[in-house]
Amino acid sequence: MAGSSTNSTAQTIANDASAIDTVNSYFTDPVIAQSDALKVALDSLKTDSSNAAALAEYQGKLAQYNITRNAQSTSIKVIKDLAMSIIGNMR
Repeated sequence: MAGSSTNSTAQTIANDASAIDTVNSYFTDPVIAQSDALKVALDSLKTDSSNAAALAEYQGKLAQYNITRNAQSTSIKVIKDLAMSIIGNMR
């Protein structure tokens, strides 16, 4: 029975939406997709660096990528700070 309780706890933790790994995994697909789009836009800009449309496209893709990475970083930091606060209160 003790093993069953351990498995249940492990599954609960693995499915916990506030776990750092879980939050990080939410951003994996968007980051990959935006990174790929950013590479395509950069390649287009490299072909003709004086093309204003290519520059605007690159800047837009870069902004999207930065926003997603910032959201990822902020989300993980909030969880870390919360965990540190809980640990501090246990002392």
